[in-house]
Amino acid sequence: MRKYDVYAVNMDGDFMWEVYEIESEHVIDRFFFEDDAIKAARFMESGGAFSGWTPTFFLRPVAAPRDINLEFNDLATEVGIA
Repeated sequence: MRKYDVYAVNMDGDFMWEVYEIESEHVIDRFFFEDDAIKAARFMESGGAFSGWTPTFFLRPVAAPRDINLEFNDLATEVGIA
């Protein structure tokens, strides 16, 4: 029995490929290319994941840390020292 499926979805006019975990009914990841989604699903199917039941805390988005160098460059440009 398969644990993961790959679907094409329309997201605001762009097509994305989702890896869907059947048992938990969660979308595990999204990809721009079908081949990448299939590779990820195959990896998960062969034991590279949680055996078909991914904990929800793994699926929550995480805020990326801010880039202090980029902020410094922006500030330096504003005050005219860059």
